[in-house]
Amino acid sequence: KEKDKQRRLRKALLINAGIAQEQEKQIDSSHHSEEIITSATSHESEISHEHGGGDILQRTVNTLQQEIQHLQSACREHEVELWQLNSLLKEQAHLSHSLTQEENDLMMEFNAVEIDAKVFQETHQQLTHQCHAAERERYYLSKVHLHSALFKIDIYGHGLDYPVINNLRLSHRPKGTLTWPEVNAAWSYCAQLVIYVGSTIKFKSKDLRVVPLTTCAKIIEVGIRGDRKIVHNLGVDFGAMDRKTHRTEHIIPSIKSFHALLYQMVAHIQALGRMKNLDKLPFHMEPFVIGTLSLVRIHEQDDLAWSDVVRCIASNLKWLSENASKCAFRV
Repeated sequence: KEKDKQRRLRKALLINAGIAQEQEKQIDSSHHSEEIITSATSHESEISHEHGGGDILQRTVNTLQQEIQHLQSACREHEVELWQLNSLLKEQAHLSHSLTQEENDLMMEFNAVEIDAKVFQETHQQLTHQCHAAERERYYLSKVHLHSALFKIDIYGHGLDYPVINNLRLSHRPKGTLTWPEVNAAWSYCAQLVIYVGSTIKFKSKDLRVVPLTTCAKIIEVGIRGDRKIVHNLGVDFGAMDRKTHRTEHIIPSIKSFHALLYQMVAHIQALGRMKNLDKLPFHMEPFVIGTLSLVRIHEQDDLAWSDVVRCIASNLKWLSENASKCAFRV
């Protein structure tokens, strides 16, 4: 019996020494510990039955039970932590998927923006080339005097007798081979030139209007307030019902009105072309003066003086046709 008691004590001590190893195990070790407790309890019963129990065995069993409880509690805590970690892992996986999707979307948008940038660059280059081409064309056109090309004025044509516009003689009255139809046509060209230049430089007179009819051009005085209307024929209107106009000897009143309109246009183009290096005006102009000639002092029968007036007007008309294009792109 003594030998059995010693064997059982050794066995209990060995069980007590194995507690440190059981602390490192999880759920499986707790089951194993329960088996040890069962065995220990069985042995304790035997010892208690034979010897009335032992303090060492009881303490060992209590210690084992406490350790098992700690292990079970640790297992439960580990399970909770594992569940939390799994939840966080799922959240991170979902977040990673969302970020990946957003990254893919951003890459697609970036590629689209890059494509648009390349298209914009190509379009910009094309538009730049077109702008340069348009600027070159504008520059070349600015060097072309379209007005003088359409209306060729020669101040000393036809043997120095008359100035001519498009090979038609300008005069204040017919004389010799110069007839009213030619005078009408010549002044009609002058009226067309004035209208063409006016549209180019955006000019409109406040009190004078010009009507460039091919049969007989007209200058109309409307007044600044439009309270009057006086029509002057730049020639003879053979289509008029009033036969007295067919016997007109000269068109001096009409030339005075035409001079007033030309003066306004010259002043306007000079104001526009201050920085354009305009050519010098051949004859200085004032409302009733051209060169050294005063239109209000010359007698209507002074053919020589009025011929000089017509020549001065023709000279300034030629200047107008050659310099209007210099201000065309400024307006």
